[in-house]
Amino acid sequence: ARRVVVQPFCLGGFSVVDFQCKVLALHVQWVRRFVSSPSSWVSFMVFWFSSVLAAPPHAVFSSPNDYPVDFLPPFYRSLLLAWRACKGSFQVSTLGIGSGIEFCPISSMSTRSSYLLLLSDNAVSPHCEVKFFPLFGSLYWSWTWRQLFFFDLDRPVIDLAWKVSHGVLYTAERLASFGYDLSTSCFCSDPMESLQHLFFYCPLAVSVFSWVQSLMFLASPLCPTLLLRHVLFGFSSDELSVVPKVFCYLLNVSKFYIWVARNDFRFRGKHPSAVNVMERVKYRVRFYLPLFFRRFRSDRRRRFFVRQWGARGVVASVRDKVLKVHI
Repeated sequence: ARRVVVQPFCLGGFSVVDFQCKVLALHVQWVRRFVSSPSSWVSFMVFWFSSVLAAPPHAVFSSPNDYPVDFLPPFYRSLLLAWRACKGSFQVSTLGIGSGIEFCPISSMSTRSSYLLLLSDNAVSPHCEVKFFPLFGSLYWSWTWRQLFFFDLDRPVIDLAWKVSHGVLYTAERLASFGYDLSTSCFCSDPMESLQHLFFYCPLAVSVFSWVQSLMFLASPLCPTLLLRHVLFGFSSDELSVVPKVFCYLLNVSKFYIWVARNDFRFRGKHPSAVNVMERVKYRVRFYLPLFFRRFRSDRRRRFFVRQWGARGVVASVRDKVLKVHI
């Protein structure tokens, strides 16, 4: 839903621009210009506010809800409605937007701060929180969204993992629920290709994630056994204290190539192979991990990289300032 994708990454969105909020945020900047750097155009505002509302602009902006906007010209009507939407008022001897501890004085108000305030006022919980509650109970959603962007270079992998976590990936089960006439069986002959089956119970997924599990136990015996919730939604904050971050990326890459294998079978008649999927996962990790390593320049940062992204030498290590990937 658009009201979800416009939210920040940390709330399960994709930071797509909300055009209505952006327009309102741009309109509000005229109030800041009126207060901080007035010029000849201000006389028009004073004329219209005095003629139609019988009040000067400062009084209108101090209590915007007390004045009707129906008879103002379109620009000033939009300006006042935007000011209302941002909770503009007169507080602490100055004009500003927001309220309480979120109050932002007009002198420091920007289009960005106004836009973020409007987004926060219109924030909604993603539908997946309700959708998956009967199956998994109350999950760690804020950590689910955070994990998607631990490794922010590989956008196709992030996109797919985001869809999986939201439960909006077009599996056969989901397409059939829309009324499409198609075969709902999985390539393993299971009668229903659902999200849970494709990425966890299918023999292909079992083989791939067994390999990932073996790497996790090599890195740390304290790593949890992979469950369905781990594959779909990542790890909780407590689990991430013992699970190196690289395994969040490995899980997502594995899901990506399982999905590719599924599409190859459905649309090209190519039967999946667990060995082929694991080789493609390894190749992608070997390509992207050195690119990510370039961000870690100091010795301290590189030690952190080996712990979290090299899994203490299981996945990768640094020798003579050169990254060696071992999978």
